[in-house]
Amino acid sequence: MKYIKDKRILVIAFLCFCVAAFLLVLTIKGKDDKEAKVASADISEVTEVKDKLVIKPLENDIEIVRPLERKTSTSEEHITFLGMSDPNKELKLNNENIQVYYTGNFVKEVPLKIGINSFQFTLGDKVVNYEVIRKFQIIDSITPAKILSVEGGTKITITAKLYSGSKAYAELNGKRIEFNQVESDEYISARGTTYATFTGDLLTEEVNSKTSLGHIVIHSSFEGKEESKEGGEVVLNTKEREKKYGIINKESALVYDSKTTSVVPLNEVYPLAKGTEDYITSKVIIDDKEYYNLASNKRIKAEDMDLAVTKVNNGNEISNISIYEENNSTILKIKESSKAPYTFKAENAGFKDIKNQDYSIDNYDLDEMKIYFDYANSINDEINLEDNPLIKEASVSNNEKYLSLKLKDRYIGHRAYYDEEGNLIFKFKNKKKSLKDMTIVLDPGHGLIENSKLDPGALGFNHINENIINVQMSKLIEGQLKEKGANVIRLDTENTAYPLKERGGKARENDADLYLSIHNNSGGSGKYNATESYYFTPYSESYSKNINESLAECYNNVLFKENKGEYNRGSKYNYYTVTLERENPSVLVEVGYIDNPVSFNKIINNDYQAELAKSIVKGIENSIE
Repeated sequence: MKYIKDKRILVIAFLCFCVAAFLLVLTIKGKDDKEAKVASADISEVTEVKDKLVIKPLENDIEIVRPLERKTSTSEEHITFLGMSDPNKELKLNNENIQVYYTGNFVKEVPLKIGINSFQFTLGDKVVNYEVIRKFQIIDSITPAKILSVEGGTKITITAKLYSGSKAYAELNGKRIEFNQVESDEYISARGTTYATFTGDLLTEEVNSKTSLGHIVIHSSFEGKEESKEGGEVVLNTKEREKKYGIINKESALVYDSKTTSVVPLNEVYPLAKGTEDYITSKVIIDDKEYYNLASNKRIKAEDMDLAVTKVNNGNEISNISIYEENNSTILKIKESSKAPYTFKAENAGFKDIKNQDYSIDNYDLDEMKIYFDYANSINDEINLEDNPLIKEASVSNNEKYLSLKLKDRYIGHRAYYDEEGNLIFKFKNKKKSLKDMTIVLDPGHGLIENSKLDPGALGFNHINENIINVQMSKLIEGQLKEKGANVIRLDTENTAYPLKERGGKARENDADLYLSIHNNSGGSGKYNATESYYFTPYSESYSKNINESLAECYNNVLFKENKGEYNRGSKYNYYTVTLERENPSVLVEVGYIDNPVSFNKIINNDYQAELAKSIVKGIENSIE
């Protein structure tokens, strides 16, 4: 009996040991899982495991990512320190504790006094010193800084970067030009700067000979202090004709306003096709930018036009207009007697203020396009209109020399070119009904650019900069789009150099239905946590808006579901190189702010990246329904 009792005790003890061991394993596993989740979301030493960022926090060390130089100078009112530190130790800046996130990331904006500012970071026995010299400088820059050479009768715009809230005016040839600030404090804060853009306009007089108006002088005041600075020289030229002739040498030459000095291409006027011919009336120079003014009242970049050896034809007869569908595109074919310029305009697209070049769109509802033919003597009104998905009606006006196209479906871009027989062709992209019918070009922002130089984009924490995150996000978007049947071309910015000005054109080369540039944001000294998107053409607005709203929904329902808020900084019109393409919708997406530690820790997490990618795909789908 005693033996049996002892045996039972042994059995019970063994069972208790097993239970304890099992509980210990669960505890360790739970701890490991928790630490693994943290490690997969946050870092200091970066490695990549199957496209997942794995993070090892710093131990007993500190590293400052920004600013890079220990001694630096600036005219900004603040400086932002961004870096990594041991999350288990107190980090101090000038003997005051600063917040370090559990991953070891920190960002701190500090005001600067005029003169020398000394900063000392301490972490245990580790010390990092910075010296920042702040110069008081109201005027940061002036455009033109060197020269502005234009035709007399042009409305010139003088631009300056000044301290936000400054009072300023310019003097030119005895005339006073009042300046107005065109950017809000919120806008410049989001870009981490003290300076805002100010502009002033002056309508110049026509001249009989080349005339110099002298140099621009800007006078400014801020908080009781004054500053003046000289800008570039303004030269007025006469308008000449029949001396120089040019031929467009680029596949698609953007058109600018010849009556102003704006460097933003006209949105409602579409590019000229390669081979188009016109008279050159004068050269326009805005510092290092050169343009030609044409007799057809257009301005184009000088690099987009070759000087012709012989005189171009200045008359045009328009005939044999035909419209038909071919290979999922709508084709407009026009026979001309010369390759004279034209003005393709999207009539009543819903722009807010064309006069002031505000091409924001609230509701894109284009129902008509017009093509005005410069130097046309006559237009044959016999039009062969076959059934097609885009154009329901076509007519001509011989009085105003235009062709009107009434629409029955959404216009989403076109390509213009001359065929082998010299006919002017407009190839309109027909709207696709589902993702499986679409070709989409994905561009991970930054990465390798000209001469294989690495552009890291916005600086993040732990050596994870924007270009790394952009690539990961684009790969996930690519995979999800392909699962839905889309044809996807992702630019390999890790291994191939793509100059910025050529990236948007990759959509044209691949006859794409959508170009999407994936970015991540920075600015505002780490206080912003949100998503935003940008478009230029009106038919890109719905993609921009739907993607932005879908991303903001992902922020609220997935990334920050325990802390819902306003994570949507909006879908905005702006002038970016990669969104200027006219043959297809083009959108630049800023997924989030990587200089915000909270946002950064979410965006680098592979699981959250997959959800963000899913929301971008959903935004695309919502745009084609």
